[in-house]
Amino acid sequence: MLFLFYFQWQGYYFLENEGGKMCKKLITAVFTVFLFFISITNISALEEVKGSVTVNLEEGKKGTSVKNVELELIKVGDVVNGQYLFIDDLQDIEIDLNTLETAEDMKNAAYTISKITVSKNIVGTRKTTNDYGTVKFDQLEKGVYLLQATDINKYENIVSTLISVPVFNNESKNSMNYDISIVPKHSPVIAVKTGDAFDLKLFAVLAGVSAVIIAIIRREAI
Repeated sequence: MLFLFYFQWQGYYFLENEGGKMCKKLITAVFTVFLFFISITNISALEEVKGSVTVNLEEGKKGTSVKNVELELIKVGDVVNGQYLFIDDLQDIEIDLNTLETAEDMKNAAYTISKITVSKNIVGTRKTTNDYGTVKFDQLEKGVYLLQATDINKYENIVSTLISVPVFNNESKNSMNYDISIVPKHSPVIAVKTGDAFDLKLFAVLAGVSAVIIAIIRREAI
């Protein structure tokens, strides 16, 4: 019995002799099963995609340092049917994550969410920057995350930030970016001078004494 097979990428053709029909059915079945396992593997790969957030601190004013700054990343929202929804512990927040459009909207929302996470003792993953002011949070699920500082060490005040994972890739249409890089905004720490503090205390004392004297004068006048 002689069989001659000729295969191509999008299909196959063969010259069949006796028993060729049975062989064709067998090959078709095997090919179908092969495609099925490929599709299952691809679906699993898509479901297992994890993201990351890399934080890079800018140099602050003279005398500050970007190293050993402790940052915290908290997952505050999930992606459900294409919409951002708060996690169960934050369902009572009256903010719609899907309508935040401007930088000011994001800033205000992050500030509010940050205060609530502190009041509810909701914690996330904490990591410390290296000597170059860089730290990476990886193995992140899809969702919305709050980035905030828990110990600025010798750095400056860091503005809390909301980050979504993934984000749309501006360089490639119809694709998503799961690896996010961010440079958080920061501002110098305003320290109260010793002299200023003393002046304030002195002013408070004098104001109190003046109030007592005025009260005594009024009482004597009566």
